[in-house]
Amino acid sequence: MASADTTAPPKFNAVSFIKVFFDLPAQLEEELPELMDGLETLGCHVEPNLSDAWANVYFQADRSDEAERFLRRLEARRIVGTRIDGIEPRDWMGAFRSGVRPFAVGDRWWIDPHPDTPTDAPAGRHRLAIEPRMAFGSGTHESTQLILELMESIPFAERSVLDVGTGSGILSLAALHLGACRAVAFDIDADAIWVARQTARLNIARETVEFFAGPIEALSGCRFDVVLCNMVPMSFLPLLSQIRCRLNEQAIAVVSGVLCDQGPWVVKALSENEFDIIEERRKGEWTALVATRRFHEVEELQ
Repeated sequence: MASADTTAPPKFNAVSFIKVFFDLPAQLEEELPELMDGLETLGCHVEPNLSDAWANVYFQADRSDEAERFLRRLEARRIVGTRIDGIEPRDWMGAFRSGVRPFAVGDRWWIDPHPDTPTDAPAGRHRLAIEPRMAFGSGTHESTQLILELMESIPFAERSVLDVGTGSGILSLAALHLGACRAVAFDIDADAIWVARQTARLNIARETVEFFAGPIEALSGCRFDVVLCNMVPMSFLPLLSQIRCRLNEQAIAVVSGVLCDQGPWVVKALSENEFDIIEERRKGEWTALVATRRFHEVEELQ
């Protein structure tokens, strides 16, 4: 297929984004970041296709000049199959929300994605109203389901909870349903905290989670009985030592967001930070862990 003719820049009216599509030879895949260097891109997506791959690189709708520059770079490398298209405006999240139905998780949870038209939870289940938004934690992902299932067997009554990287706030809200006396949840993403506060308003009136946007260092002087964390290891593991010193004796850590092949080195990192694994559970390609914190008689809060 011949490369696109770029002599007359295409016009894009009433589109949200511009997409440059092209065939990506395997030997050039590692050079893609270099081809994008210095351009105002929104990101890219690479999909394997037999021996080679195809790729999309995205631009803002008003930056067709940047898309054209990228096309010329592709042509200079003799990359074929190039095409430039506009992506029409669409409420992707709205379309996703409309297609999601209430569903059960584990033995005790009922996830309701439509708080404006609520569905009562079946007997014996706690209803969690979680409207799908941009913050992670709508209950549909295996890692979220794993941690909710593991929480069912943990004694939360009269215990304090720390929710690390809270996202939608679903885990701290679940902890209150299970009897926790206090829940503190934080995230470095201020938008996630806005979503979490909106979610909390939909769920529990008698108690509220203490949300804040910022780093874990803001919790100086606090200790907790349970820590919940549904984050990828590269984000969670660097915080382990700071989390450990904010936990009470025999505190429980519930960790998810771990791919199965990452499990062994996450277990190793937890052990090195004085956590003992007491349970591991898998769902699909994901694994979640429950651990207890070792405690020394003389230990100062960092």
